[in-house]
Amino acid sequence: MTDILTICNNEFNPHQRTSVACIAVCRVRKVAWPTVLNLLSICVECRRGQDYTQWRRGCTTRIGQIILDVTDVKLRRGLRRLMVTAMALDIQNVSAQELQQVLELNDLEVPHVGKVDIEQMHWFANNADYFRVARIHNDFAGFLIGLRPGSDYASPNYRWFCQHYPDFAYIDRVAVAASARRHGVASQLYEDFAASMPDSVGCLSCEVNVIPPNETSMRFHLRLGFQEVGTLSHDGGRKQVALLVKDLE
Repeated sequence: MTDILTICNNEFNPHQRTSVACIAVCRVRKVAWPTVLNLLSICVECRRGQDYTQWRRGCTTRIGQIILDVTDVKLRRGLRRLMVTAMALDIQNVSAQELQQVLELNDLEVPHVGKVDIEQMHWFANNADYFRVARIHNDFAGFLIGLRPGSDYASPNYRWFCQHYPDFAYIDRVAVAASARRHGVASQLYEDFAASMPDSVGCLSCEVNVIPPNETSMRFHLRLGFQEVGTLSHDGGRKQVALLVKDLE
């Protein structure tokens, strides 16, 4: 561990030192890979306005350099796997040709996400502030759709945030393909969404189903630092969501 900490202190700025060192510590302590992958997202503030793919590749290139100097075999193997996974993930704006694929994945995730048709997907593509897809080795891995205040979007959950927050980045829906789960795809989409927002945006916001419960999603959001700020009931009480926010300041 001394080797990697020394390299971090010499080669990285404070945000990067902290994250890369944490990655090393987590691997030694056998922390699950999805949690470790979150640590690639060094600091939203230090990369706002940067191209996310280039930023991530630069980060993983440095991790690759560190790997060469790590003497612990198990740690070196773990860091190499981390680098390969991160380098393989590509996040780009959705294209018209991908909307049907996005719709099919969305349908598979109902009721955890709301059901929509292809016309609604086209509306999102034309009006959402953020609509990007993730690919791993060019295979479709997931998507995220996000909006800021001011959109003509009728979702009562989105409207609730419009009434309570002056500016925010609302995650309307996110889904990850079954073949791509447990690779940090959702976490990277969240970080990319946050990094794409201007400084005026104070928080990320979203909702998670509590009736019917989506315990996996709730654990994921709490782990990322989201906090519950309210609840809303729909369909005569047959559905209830927890409204969550995560400060970006």
